[in-house]
Amino acid sequence: MPSFCFVSLGLLLSLILIFCSLCVSPAATAASASTLIALTGTERLIGDAATNQVATNPINIIFDAKMLIGRRLPLQNDIQHWPFKVIESPRYKPLTVINYEGQEKQFTAEEISSMVLLKMRQIAKA
Repeated sequence: MPSFCFVSLGLLLSLILIFCSLCVSPAATAASASTLIALTGTERLIGDAATNQVATNPINIIFDAKMLIGRRLPLQNDIQHWPFKVIESPRYKPLTVINYEGQEKQFTAEEISSMVLLKMRQIAKA
């Protein structure tokens, strides 16, 4: 039975629709996940698990990563509202700086978004 997925990557919430063509009109199954990413000392949490970390680990919670794709610094109006650190890379791309696995790691917005997309893929396969 042919089917396909539609993924909408949002700023705070992502949506996945799975269409299965059983009849003339397709039936859709929907699932959503938070686009928050929490990087703790030992693990990477995405979605609802990351949402549960907001109060205890705010500096290592990344959100709004999609807003950084294709943008350059300075983004002072946005940066002042984020608990995580954003710096400029040598190619003028914003980098999110997080303490992960005991080291300071730098992630591009594309890397953060790919983490969310991998989570959405897991949801779709389940």
